[in-house]
Amino acid sequence: MSRKSMSSLAASLLVALAALLAVPGTANAAASDIGATTFNSNGDAIAGWNWVRSTGQQASWTFDLEGLADARARSAYLNVSGLVTNGTSGGSGYSASSVKFQATCETGSQLLLVKMVNPFRPTDPQDSAGLGYAAYGASSSPLNLPKFEGCTTLTVTAAFPYTAGRHIAFKQESLTIGYSK
Repeated sequence: MSRKSMSSLAASLLVALAALLAVPGTANAAASDIGATTFNSNGDAIAGWNWVRSTGQQASWTFDLEGLADARARSAYLNVSGLVTNGTSGGSGYSASSVKFQATCETGSQLLLVKMVNPFRPTDPQDSAGLGYAAYGASSSPLNLPKFEGCTTLTVTAAFPYTAGRHIAFKQESLTIGYSK
């Protein structure tokens, strides 16, 4: 093999190796999540969402804790997506700070706070017919998994009232538990 061919082959191998190193592998993925096995709410059901917007209304999700068996300590967080507005037939662009979620099982409970951020602009108090309601967030602290040791299921509940009277809508897919393995 000529010197030029060897040089060309080496360059090709280096390019191929660099390409392999640049592609993220999924075999070592550490982040994962689990969804709720059940959801129920006594909130007003509108277009597939349950609006928790009056005293006594709440939304609850149940999770199978077996799904967190391989979670690293202090790595499990609530991830929330929902709809937020400023009132009935409300406006666009509203966030909700300090939304309380109570996680409970037979051996313990934990209060988790979530700031639901709505990036839509403009913020407008007039009826937007649902435009600009989408909001999301994650718990500011992790689930204390040792507190729930011995439990098979975990129930997480959000209840009205919220920040400055915000109205928030949820459905089953609105809450997941993200964690690292």
